[in-house]
Amino acid sequence: MFASGQSNSIGWGASGPSFAKVSSSVRVWNNANPLGGNGSAFVTAATAQTGGTFQYTDRNNAFVWFCDKLARTQHEAVDLTFVGRGNSPIELWDADESVSPMLAECIGVWTATGQPPADIFLWHQGENNAGWERTPYEARFDTLLDDLTRGGVIDGNTIVIVGGLAEENNQRVTFNHRVLARLRRATFATSYGLKTSDGTHFDAASLTRLARRYFSAYQFARLRQ
Repeated sequence: MFASGQSNSIGWGASGPSFAKVSSSVRVWNNANPLGGNGSAFVTAATAQTGGTFQYTDRNNAFVWFCDKLARTQHEAVDLTFVGRGNSPIELWDADESVSPMLAECIGVWTATGQPPADIFLWHQGENNAGWERTPYEARFDTLLDDLTRGGVIDGNTIVIVGGLAEENNQRVTFNHRVLARLRRATFATSYGLKTSDGTHFDAASLTRLARRYFSAYQFARLRQ
């Protein structure tokens, strides 16, 4: 499984359930975020947390708990590779970006894992683009999917799920419903009712709830395949 996005994808909410409680069937690739070493091994979620994969040692992460739910439901191993950067517009995932080359980082880290294209791609980004209309954002998002496909990170069978932004202002509510929820090549995981610690970043309890929203969207996407 591959995941990417900006600060809420990294996980901003402090505390919450300990990563030590994550299923032993879940492994996380030990790259550094936002930019840095491409990693060398899959490790436990708790080890990845203290090693800098999620940047912060005291914060929670929705993608980890999504993997925990997936592993416990399907009774199989789940590997998570995550590349994220806070305060980042989708333009930083452009192939021509050189200052903060997130696309190159995604491909480089995934290549280092040696895995075939991911079965699932989780995306959580948009706070820096919340004023955009659907057409320009979707064009950027489609280009990202095409670039990740060329880079071997995903393929035509990959389930793509996009999470909603915290709905604590009207601009983000509108962006969720008019843009993210309508992306043609993705299934939307709603963030309705989730809480933040600062008006933008989900608190720890909401990050675990967001994980369940991602899982529900995944189940729905599976039914549509």
